[in-house]
Parts: sequence; structure tokens; C-alpha cells
Amino acid sequence: MKYRADQLRNGQYAVFTGKKYFTDTVTDSKEQAEKFAMVESMVWHRNQMDKIIRKAEDSGYFKGENVYDYLA
Repeated sequence: MKYRADQLRNGQYAVFTGKKYFTDTVTDSKEQAEKFAMVESMVWHRNQMDKIIRKAEDSGYFKGENVYDYLA
């Protein structure tokens, strides 16, 4: 996953990337932080897929094809 849940020094949890964390994900629940990490990771990966799909469609290599068929 792109992001991970980890515990802060004050005992709360948050979503981290490296040593930095998203302040809007701070919670008392480890499970909630893990859920937030999964959601943030899914959003990041979806955005990366969208960029690649646009590049593939713009490349001309997939003329007459649906690039989404390759994801099935």
C-alpha cells in the first residue's frame, strides 16, 4: 500500500507517508486509521491508473481498442 497507519507519540493513530502524516486522519482508533490508510492508498493508486490510461489513449497504440479491457 502507498500509505500506512501508525501510532503518534500521544497514543492516537494517523495515516503516514514516510515520517509525515495526514492531520485530517488523526483518530483514537487503530482500525479507523488502517481504514483511512486503505482509502487514501486506493485513491492514490486510482489517480495513477487514470494518468496511465490517459497516456495510453493519447499514445495512439490502442486505436480501436478499449484500454479498460486490459484491466479485466
